[in-house]
Amino acid sequence: MDHQSNAYRQVWQRSIDDPEGFWADAAEAISWDRRWDRVLDDSDAPSYRWFSGARLNTCYNALDR
Repeated sequence: MDHQSNAYRQVWQRSIDDPEGFWADAAEAISWDRRWDRVLDDSDAPSYRWFSGARLNTCYNALDR
């Protein structure tokens, strides 16, 4: 297995083993107006909410920065 495949597999494995930590780290690349209270709110399963309590400006993140 080459280095790139191994690196991808490690990232993929983390997303499986620790999805909340994985997505919290990924979300650090976004500019938030208000940070989330919880990464994953599963209190009303099967209706899940990601980054509950957070607020962002999509236009700013997509176009302006």
